[in-house]
This record gives sequence, C-alpha cells and structure tokens, in this order.
Amino acid sequence: MRICDSLGLRSTHVIGHSLGSGIATILAIDHPDRLRSLTLMGATTGAPDLPSGTGTFPVLPDDLESRVAAIDYLLEDTRACDGLSPRFDEDRIRQFIISDVDRADDIAATISNPPAMEFTHPRHGDLGTVSVPSLVMHGEMDSIFPVAHGEAVARLIPDAAFVMLPGAGHTLLTADQKDFTNPLIRHLRAAELR
Repeated sequence: MRICDSLGLRSTHVIGHSLGSGIATILAIDHPDRLRSLTLMGATTGAPDLPSGTGTFPVLPDDLESRVAAIDYLLEDTRACDGLSPRFDEDRIRQFIISDVDRADDIAATISNPPAMEFTHPRHGDLGTVSVPSLVMHGEMDSIFPVAHGEAVARLIPDAAFVMLPGAGHTLLTADQKDFTNPLIRHLRAAELR
C-alpha cells in the first residue's frame, strides 16, 4: 500500500499481478466493502477458449537451496514469461532476480510453493459482480496469458478499464514505467473521488 500512501490515498486499493490478480479478484467479489478500487495485471478468466501461451517453463532445479540454481531458474522462468518482449534485458532482469533471491527468507519455498497450491474461487459471485472501480492492465507480449486473457477479464467486470502495455511481457519487468504508472495513478485517484 506504499504507493497509495505516497499519493495521499486513504482507502484500500487492491492491486494484484498474475496469481495475485486471482487473490485480488476473490477479495473484490467476496469483500467489496473493504475495497476502494481493484487493479488486475496479467490476469485471466481461465476460460478454455482463450489462446494458449507460448512460454515454456523451466524444470525446477534439484537443489532449490543453491543461490546460483535459484537465480538461473528464475531467469529462465522470467524468460518464459517475458522473452518475446523486445525490451527483455537479461542483465537488468538478472540483477532484479539477484536482489529478490538475496532478500528472500526461504527462496526454495518461494519457488516451489506456487505449483503445489490448490486454487479456490470466490464464494459470492463471479467477475460480473465486481462493484468497485476496476483497471485491467496486460502486457502486449505476455507469453503466458496472451492479451486476449486480459481483454476477457475487462469485458466481464462491469465498467472496467483496460490498458495494454506496449512491448511488456507477463511479469511487466519489460513495461515502460510511464505506460504502467500513469494509468495506474489516474485510476487510483479517480477511485478516491468516488
């Protein structure tokens, strides 16, 4: 919520990316009274008729405790998500990953837990029942969930705005900062005025 505090925003603005967008959606549907706005990035409806991604995920390394193996794995994972982007800068992304690995309490758990998770759905409706101002942002070059996934999410949420981020992949590490922050700040500020 730091971004909200720095902008002088008073309410709960939930922003979720990828798996986090699923969690944010559950919050928005099951607990709308707790949210002022919703922002979903790299989201999908999960509908079977949406196009498949082209990214191929790497196999988990045998030694998840190895710093080098974790860094190499995460770089290949990010390449699967963002490798189509002309902005994929391996050196910059490697440095970002190194900082993540070095600050993690348990990088092995961080890497291995998501594939083992069971996913739940909202209890009180679906995307069509989201009642807070919503913004859906999606990378143009997302190789996990092609743009049609984000567009489908935006169509199902009443009055949701959709922003396609030119040249960005799934993780949004390849997004141009102004393409990302300007619409997000406008959305958050507009929600505050409601």
